[in-house]
Amino acid sequence: MTRRPADGTPNFGIPVADGVTPYRLRSHNVADRYIRHWEFRGRIDANVTAPADSQFRIVTGLAGTGTVSLESTSNPGYYLRHKNYEIWVERNDGSTLYRNDASFFRPAGLADSTGVSFESFNFAGRYLRHDEQLLYVQVPSTATDRADATFHLE
Repeated sequence: MTRRPADGTPNFGIPVADGVTPYRLRSHNVADRYIRHWEFRGRIDANVTAPADSQFRIVTGLAGTGTVSLESTSNPGYYLRHKNYEIWVERNDGSTLYRNDASFFRPAGLADSTGVSFESFNFAGRYLRHDEQLLYVQVPSTATDRADATFHLE
């Protein structure tokens, strides 16, 4: 028997927002760390105290079909984008440069095909990766680089 609230309305469980389900992106090679933003800089951290700062919606890429963009859950309309090869979470300004910087191809993980990697749309061969906890788009040339550029969706 399902219990009803005192006012008699149906109990539908925990409400969730409409739209695309957000994901956390766990580092392949530092398994307790997740992509997140801190003061709008992209990084990986463990024990994120504001979970929404480590959740992203993977949406159709701002540059168009065949790409994806990662929209911040805590700041809708803000996306992971690269600027001078550093990853930042910034508001979509509508420019072509922004759309290109915030769009990625999503191949299988470079270090583990069960994961995912994100290749820059406008800098072919450069992948989203972590280095000393900060996120960049860089060319992965070693096995460690490829592991740094592989993430698992949770």
